[in-house]
Amino acid sequence: MVLAHHDSLFARAPLFDERIYLGAFARRLAGGSAWADPWFLYPPPFAAAGAGLLRLFGETGLLALLRALNLAAVALLVTRGVAFLPGGRWTRRLVAAAIGALSPAIGDAFAFGNLSPLFGALALLPSPGPPARPRWRAGCSERRSSPSRPAPCSCRSSPRPAGGSGA
Repeated sequence: MVLAHHDSLFARAPLFDERIYLGAFARRLAGGSAWADPWFLYPPPFAAAGAGLLRLFGETGLLALLRALNLAAVALLVTRGVAFLPGGRWTRRLVAAAIGALSPAIGDAFAFGNLSPLFGALALLPSPGPPARPRWRAGCSERRSSPSRPAPCSCRSSPRPAGGSGA
């Protein structure tokens, strides 16, 4: 995958979207608004984190970090995407590598310096805590008496129409 996208991953100058990010981060560091450029469409935490990383690593270091994170994100996405394919581990690895190298969407993300793969991979990370248990049953307006023993629900079964099976 690195060989297929070498020119974009190792470009010396910022790519299209990277110029937008860097400008927004620099404005934020200078005390201005990251959103002065109408093409910067990202939330405040991204602007704050980017500004801090720009101060810490400089432009070259930040671009290297963003590109490496994006590459790792694409690897995670394609690996997860082929996890349920039949065949062995090597078959899945080859398919994942082919998708990463040949996908036009992935190629465009790298060519423009777009971070969509990174944000997509963040959605796959585990949540910080266990999922909340539902307190209500679907279609029922009665509460459970306890999580381990559900209370009887009068709306659970609907009466059948008279005179037949309802079909």
